[in-house]
Amino acid sequence: MDPDRWRKVESIFHEALDAGDSGRAGVLEQSCAGDEALRREVESLLAQHEKGGSFIETPAFAASLGSVPASGSDKPVSDLAKTVIGHYRVLNRIGSGGMGVVYEAEDLKLRRNVALKFLTEDIARNPQWLERFRLEARAASALNHPNICTI
Repeated sequence: MDPDRWRKVESIFHEALDAGDSGRAGVLEQSCAGDEALRREVESLLAQHEKGGSFIETPAFAASLGSVPASGSDKPVSDLAKTVIGHYRVLNRIGSGGMGVVYEAEDLKLRRNVALKFLTEDIARNPQWLERFRLEARAASALNHPNICTI
């Protein structure tokens, strides 16, 4: 998909989300204007969004390890090497950024390496930043292309 087409799909997707369940059909009808391929792309993203539900509502640190360091601190809570969180074994820390800390981990079910991103405590408690993280996760999980790894 070319970048212009993707921007159009993304724009309609967000507009449809903002319209809520009651206004979604009207947004799709007007915005897609008979372009069935465009409508299918947007509906696919909406379906994935709905399937995602609340999969990141509880920060993994809060559920498994206690508190997460505050923003500005790139020091992990503890040495997470070999720690198992859910079905992931943490291998090592990759780095940190404005939203949190990223670790390399092994998915014990699928036997593959993954990256786990943990939000800092202050970000996880801020509704605007938390929604931004959810949007990032939804957008990344909706990508499907042979040249992009599975998210």
